[in-house]
Parts: sequence; structure tokens; C-alpha cells
Amino acid sequence: MTLRLVLICIAIGVAAGLLTALVIPVDFEILVWFVVIVVIAWLMINTGMVQLFKQAFIHAAITGMGITATHLTFLNAYLASHPEEKEMLSNWGISSDYLGLLMIAPIYWMILGLLTGAVALLLIRFTSKT
Repeated sequence: MTLRLVLICIAIGVAAGLLTALVIPVDFEILVWFVVIVVIAWLMINTGMVQLFKQAFIHAAITGMGITATHLTFLNAYLASHPEEKEMLSNWGISSDYLGLLMIAPIYWMILGLLTGAVALLLIRFTSKT
């Protein structure tokens, strides 16, 4: 893990967070996640990571932290464009939307990490890079 890769992943996270909070409608958000997963997996392959799945997982989680930080920065805009998450937090009885997002964010980071690790392994297999 290099500082350069960590900074790249944070930048990807901030960009994805801005897109999903301010620009992209929730119906098309899956496209942003697909691009993020493929880009991080591709980065891991092309930097010669030895433990590919583990490194892809970690870097995707870092990207998720950047996404979460951006969503929290633009919390009102994010929740306005994601009414189902606002309702979910209300149904759980969490009094603070900020705290609620912080509580569920690690679940998203793990899912993002698992998917990115799996895609990295698939890409390396089909591109036959070692």
C-alpha cells in the first residue's frame, strides 16, 4: 500500500460521493458503483499487488470512507436524493442522521471491498497478468 494509491482511492471516493449526492439520480447510482469497483480493481492489478484480493478490499474500503465523508459533508443533499435511506434511519429510531450513516457505512465498505476483490481476481484471470 502506497500513499499515492491511498490518495487516489480517496479522490475516487470523493468524486463518487459528490456524484451520488449531488448529480446522479438514485436510479443510476449502480453505474457509479460499477465504475468505482472496476477502476479500483484495475488499479490493483496494474500496480502489481501480491495479495490482490486483500489489497483490493482494503483500497475499496478506503474509497468507501471517502464516499462516506463526502456524503456526510453534503448530508442534506444526500438524504434529499436518497429518501429510502432517510426513512430507514427513521424506522431504526436513530435520532441523528449523521450518526446513522456513520453506523451503517462500514457495511457498505465491506460490500464494496468484497465486490472489488472479486472483480480484481476475475480481471487478473481473464487478462492473464501476474
